[in-house]
Parts: sequence; C-alpha cells; structure tokens
Amino acid sequence: MITLSKKYSVPIIPVNITARNSLLFYLMDIIHPTLKDITLFSEIFNKKNFHFSLKFGHAIFPEDLCQNAEDATYMVKQSVLDLKKSSF
Repeated sequence: MITLSKKYSVPIIPVNITARNSLLFYLMDIIHPTLKDITLFSEIFNKKNFHFSLKFGHAIFPEDLCQNAEDATYMVKQSVLDLKKSSF
C-alpha cells in the first residue's frame, strides 16, 4: 500500500472497521490460523441484520509518509488504531 501510494501519488485513507465475527470463526483461529482464513469468506456474507461501525481518518499524502517503508507502515497503522480510540 505504501509503495502504491508513492508510485501513483495517491493518498491513503485510514479506515477502522469495528465488527464481530461468529464464535466458529474465533474457535477456528484458536485451532489454527489457516482454518480461520478458510471461514473468512463465509463470515463476510453471514452478516444479515448485523451492525458495524466505519471510521474514516484524514488522508495521508505520499509526501507526508516516511521514506523508510517500515516506518511509513507503522505511521499508517497508528493512524488506523487512533481512529479506534476516537469517539467522533
């Protein structure tokens, strides 16, 4: 994502999604992460009458990103985590 943002000069929009998955999904994760990944597709489509929250952050422009990809990734991750803490 960092590389694409810099290559095409497009901003990154941080998004935090707050939602819950089924008990089966979390049990599969305990057994083995691959099993969790297998159930992920069905989890996407079993959300009838389910509510979730989306929070969008301010755009992060390529020129504002650190040159080091690892540092830039940390910066984007922190902006998403900060959205979870905010209450707007």
